[in-house]
Amino acid sequence: MNWHLRSPLRVFDGPFLARYTGLWWLYHACNGESHLVEKELHKKYGPYVLIAPNTIITDDIDLIKPMFKRGGGFQKSNFYRASYNTVYDEESKGWRKKLNLFSEIDAAKHQEIRRPISNLYSEGFIKTLEPQMDTVVELSVEKMRERSGSGKETGRSFDLGKHIKLFFWDTLGYITFSELPGYVKKGCDFDGSISLAERTMDDFVMRAVMPCLDPILNNRLFRLGPPGFDTMGKKAAQHVEKRSISNETIDDFLGKLIETGEDTTEIVSWMMINMIAGADTTSSIVISLFYFGLKNPSIWKRMTEEIRGADLLSGASCSYDKAKKLTYLEAVFREVLRHQPAVSMGLPRVVPPEGLIHKGYFFPGGIELSMNPFTTGRNRSVYGDDAEIFNPERWLRRDEEGIGQFKERRKRMDDADISFGSGRRKCIGEVMAHFLTLKIVVTLISCFDFNLANSSETLKVKNSFFIRQEGLVVNFCQRCE
Repeated sequence: MNWHLRSPLRVFDGPFLARYTGLWWLYHACNGESHLVEKELHKKYGPYVLIAPNTIITDDIDLIKPMFKRGGGFQKSNFYRASYNTVYDEESKGWRKKLNLFSEIDAAKHQEIRRPISNLYSEGFIKTLEPQMDTVVELSVEKMRERSGSGKETGRSFDLGKHIKLFFWDTLGYITFSELPGYVKKGCDFDGSISLAERTMDDFVMRAVMPCLDPILNNRLFRLGPPGFDTMGKKAAQHVEKRSISNETIDDFLGKLIETGEDTTEIVSWMMINMIAGADTTSSIVISLFYFGLKNPSIWKRMTEEIRGADLLSGASCSYDKAKKLTYLEAVFREVLRHQPAVSMGLPRVVPPEGLIHKGYFFPGGIELSMNPFTTGRNRSVYGDDAEIFNPERWLRRDEEGIGQFKERRKRMDDADISFGSGRRKCIGEVMAHFLTLKIVVTLISCFDFNLANSSETLKVKNSFFIRQEGLVVNFCQRCE
């Protein structure tokens, strides 16, 4: 109690237990609904809330720039270091943690990891992989046609959310190492990789929120958590070894990673980020887009009319260059990122040693200051009084709005969007997510009619840093031409 009375954090409100133990936040972080808890905390306590003895959450969008800008002094916290795989070090003859693009908190080391591969996530390089993407898109459509009715025959229920997840694991696998895993063809997670990735993320959250649990849950002698990143790393290493033995030159992600000349551990680290983060985030975006679209008939009608009116299919797939010109679809995409971002957990940063004075509050050096894309996306000063409502029109110019007014309002919304992070640590896969989302959405809506099997049911969402959803069950049929 004496510590609390002396603490410079005593001026910040928050739950009573959170002042004395991190266990309060650990419980809520692991229950899968931490984004909803944060939203309610901000409603009750305001823009700055103490959720652990050394951690404050904020939804103050004016803190985005100081927290995330280049050279701002705010470093990623140890939260991120729970994402690693264990490798054997030949020099020391022992095991060590291998940090990755996501988990390396040192800015200079992060740049060393990112620099050799940054061009692989540019729109230019991703376009070279579009034929491989089209192969999986066409297979996806083919499998759905086998399940669908035609014309007015819309009574066939289908777990579209599950299919979308399988599609993205196939797609990321195919463009990463030019082998089609086969999830869509088999219609299930036949080798358990998707389930393992989900359990790994559940375990990650526990170790990230309370780093002292890491050596207990993730030790090599008696592991209490799931096999996790090490097992995923072994699978990736097998692909590297197979490619090296074959001496094949293939212009996929793996081929380009090998060309960097880095060792196998670094290549494996890059591949894991590609597969786990890429598949999980993009599938959640597409599932949310279909769900919120179908829940709002006027939005769905306008989006489908724009897509079908443009007649964009070439064969059984749509090119990204054509899809990205659809202004209303783009507005729906941006609204999904705002309303239900794929990452809906806080992005903690460490306040620099000198501390921060902001709006009359002093944030001491060394504490963690965390901002959640889910709560900042509901900031009424930026997004309006309807910030809780799914409304893509907010991203478009209003009838009564001058062009200058619209640009100013749009810039403020863009600046407040941290769905892919912000500043120097912004997610490298943002373009990839946009690319794949537009391709599959345009293709599916061009080929099929959809409606929710049960419009009264809500989507089940579990938040383990990346959100994952269950319950997108639809009735669908092939479109009448």
